[in-house]
Amino acid sequence: MAANNLEQLPDDMFLLENLEELNLASNFFSSVPSVGSPAIIFKTLGSIKRLKRLNISRNKFFKFHSEMLDQRNDFSQLQELDISFNMVDSERSLWYLTLTRAINVVNITGNPFA
Repeated sequence: MAANNLEQLPDDMFLLENLEELNLASNFFSSVPSVGSPAIIFKTLGSIKRLKRLNISRNKFFKFHSEMLDQRNDFSQLQELDISFNMVDSERSLWYLTLTRAINVVNITGNPFA
């Protein structure tokens, strides 16, 4: 789903419960909602139970949107996150990742604070 000019996720994305890897790089996802809420995007992604690798690089996120996330259930299997070349301007914007159990790789290259 990379480089498809997406601004929001399909409504039934959460049904992909066996999906382990998702590449959403180089789309038009943003922390400033134009079409879809960034919190809902992250909630939808977090609800994919077996998701292990997520690439959301080269979008326009200011932070890892955790407003709607349940730390016991959302992103519970996530091991690798690529949030490089976004607009994240502080480590505090990624605080939720410290609560995830499985995460071991986070790529932050190309963000203002990196």
